[in-house]
Amino acid sequence: MENQWSFSSNPFIAATDSSFRKSVKISQLHASALNAFASDPAIAAMKALFDPLNATLNTAYDTYVAQSGTKESETMSVNENLRLLSNPKIRQWDVKIQNVFGEDTPEYKALLPNGRKPFQTGAQLMRINATNILSLAIGSDVALADLKEEVDLFYSQTNDAYNVQQGAISTSKGLSDAIDQTRINMCVGMYSNLGKLMAKYAATPGEIDKFFPLELIRNAQQVDFTNSVQKQSIRFIVKRTLVGTDTIRFVNDGTTDLWFYLAPNKTSTPDTQHVVVHQNSETTVTAASLGDVANAYIMAWNPETEQAGHFVMELL
Repeated sequence: MENQWSFSSNPFIAATDSSFRKSVKISQLHASALNAFASDPAIAAMKALFDPLNATLNTAYDTYVAQSGTKESETMSVNENLRLLSNPKIRQWDVKIQNVFGEDTPEYKALLPNGRKPFQTGAQLMRINATNILSLAIGSDVALADLKEEVDLFYSQTNDAYNVQQGAISTSKGLSDAIDQTRINMCVGMYSNLGKLMAKYAATPGEIDKFFPLELIRNAQQVDFTNSVQKQSIRFIVKRTLVGTDTIRFVNDGTTDLWFYLAPNKTSTPDTQHVVVHQNSETTVTAASLGDVANAYIMAWNPETEQAGHFVMELL
């Protein structure tokens, strides 16, 4: 049996909750329907009031997408520096230290008490701070003066990139809050039009359907998923029938890189076709990039050996 609308609540707000892209699609389809019948003065009046709401939502969404691209770019800059830190930087620094102090000496232990591990695993900020701690430990040691200069430069560049990244993330959060208000404003305008159309077509209510994309509004299937992935583990996210052009947004808001892929069952590990989303970054991909769309299970894999990861996935 089809879902029934509850006219005592705004169905458009519920249908677009947490999905900016869906709200844009519903808004555009409603605006197009109003435009198609704008020769009717009553419909033209609704169009005049709704068009600015639709335009504002589209502008806010475009700005959000553009800013998300900036955020991802800044995040990639930090990730690239941390990959360099993991290898070859810390390996090269370790060798230079051992050329002065043997690996079993107290001096070496004071500089790298936990070896290379703090520079290769853990949260971004902890790994960046490990670089600064090494510089402070070297201090005024003349024998390691050149190394200290190299470490200081790398720390300064990576720390600056991290600060820019965090600013981009904060800006994106502010934009997402702003766009959500434009979504709500659009939904209120659409709900107002629904009431006006009900009054206009009270004797023939079937006429109302042509003004709204009912298949999108009535679709209550979950589209947003949030979960963690334990270290060296897979996580089944959801089973969906997809086509290759379907788009999926992944947000990795954890401290480990994660792999996403399509699998034939809930226990399958990733093969050669998958999408890697780096820590503190996001990306939007087609279903085909995750693997064979005949496989209906969307999965996540955390290759990290030390800590769990965390993600948000949105089916667009």
